Amino acid sequence: MITFIIGLVILFVGAALYGKFCEHVFGPDDRKTPAYTKEDGVDYVPMRGWKNSLINLLNIAGTGPILGPIQGILSGFHSTQTAIISRTMKSEKQGRMTFYNMMILEGFIAMVWAAGAMGVYNLGLQAADASLATATIGVVCKHILGPVGGVIALLGVIVLPITSGDTALRALRLAVADGFHLDQKSTKKRLGLAAVIFVLVAVILVFAKSNADGFNILWRYFAWSNQSLSLFAFLAITVWMFETGRGKYAWMPLIPGCWYAFVTVTYIVNAKIGFNVPWMGAYIIGIVAAAAYLIILVWYGKKRTAAKAAKAAQNGK
Repeated sequence: MITFIIGLVILFVGAALYGKFCEHVFGPDDRKTPAYTKEDGVDYVPMRGWKNSLINLLNIAGTGPILGPIQGILSGFHSTQTAIISRTMKSEKQGRMTFYNMMILEGFIAMVWAAGAMGVYNLGLQAADASLATATIGVVCKHILGPVGGVIALLGVIVLPITSGDTALRALRLAVADGFHLDQKSTKKRLGLAAVIFVLVAVILVFAKSNADGFNILWRYFAWSNQSLSLFAFLAITVWMFETGRGKYAWMPLIPGCWYAFVTVTYIVNAKIGFNVPWMGAYIIGIVAAAAYLIILVWYGKKRTAAKAAKAAQNGK
């Protein structure tokens, strides 16, 4: 209980202080968002802040903050929803609530389920076995939360993966359409592109069901690629900060970016689905990759800062 309370304090104090600090650094303003400048009544549609926040929470979470803490494994379905939610925000100032605070709330959900699982194990209602995570959810709903709480929790467990799956496919459609400059204003064109995606998903599902280890294989690749995507997101944010004169705050995305570089490289180098290198070698390669990531970005930052200073001095003359 003490650990749970300390965790809550860290989580919500962090949301109040660091979240505010992040908002100050990135400086949201009142310029028109894409929801207005590209409004099409289909994907670019202004939506209320509370609705955006709720949609983002349901979508980023999935079963990550439920099964994850019970199994001792990450997380949710985070950045996949940015392609959707960023098109429906009325103001940049909604960003802190819609994105940052919803991540905090996801963390709270994870802590609740972790506490519930520990209650199950401590009461001897089930063995502390990560492979029984799904069954653990049932035990928590039935024996700990009571009839009403159990039903509400179970509905949440059902809703989260459904919404995540739905918006994951929509986000993929948007990404493909943007990448290949495909018009998506008509229903026919959207359905045509979605049909291709659905076929690919069907093939993946058939593989997952027909192969005894299919789901685990897919999940490992997905987990790695998802975190690798985050690595490139941190890289892009770091570069953006140098380019917009926020270089002194570049440590904010640079530190987690270095960590992700170490984790993702170490994993894929060691994993059987990767290069199957022994742990010691994988750790060394991961450290080298993280160091290279840090050195290259710091070098780039210094170079851009110097170039901007020289340009400013020239303009001053």
